[in-house]
Amino acid sequence: MSSPEDRQAARAMPWAYVNCRTGHEAKLASLLTQRGRETYFPQVTQWRRPRFKRKPIPVQVAAMPGYMFIRYDTIGDPEELYAMENFHYFLRDPEGALHLLPDGDIEWIRENIERAEKPTAPPLRLFGLWERVKVSGGPFGGMCGVVTGVCKREVWVGGRDFTYPVLFPVLLLEKNTL
Repeated sequence: MSSPEDRQAARAMPWAYVNCRTGHEAKLASLLTQRGRETYFPQVTQWRRPRFKRKPIPVQVAAMPGYMFIRYDTIGDPEELYAMENFHYFLRDPEGALHLLPDGDIEWIRENIERAEKPTAPPLRLFGLWERVKVSGGPFGGMCGVVTGVCKREVWVGGRDFTYPVLFPVLLLEKNTL
């Protein structure tokens, strides 16, 4: 790792990919940080509903499970890293050199994760069973019916305008006030 080619690559691409045990990225990052190494592993917030709870709670999870980044300058002795419990290996290219990333790519990952954290989709309209709805678009646009079943993001609609119930995405439906 201390060859002149690796040192030159470190100036151009200061982050190395690290494969670690899935689900232990935060633990490994804190251990490496305590030992004076700079690390980064992308996290996203997911809303999970704990068992027997009504309200979902935010949980930080790894955006790239099993992978993290370590600053190349702070790697030090690789044998010490390989001896750590949750550390598996450095990712390498086919020639055997370390797979390195420039700072710009790490910043791009950070920006995209921050952008993904912000809700961009319109809130879903939820429909109850036997509620009257109208199809707002597509080949069935303007047809009215009644909700006969509800899936996650789709609704079964049946009624006088439909011979058989049809499955529609929630975004194509609106409440019918007639």
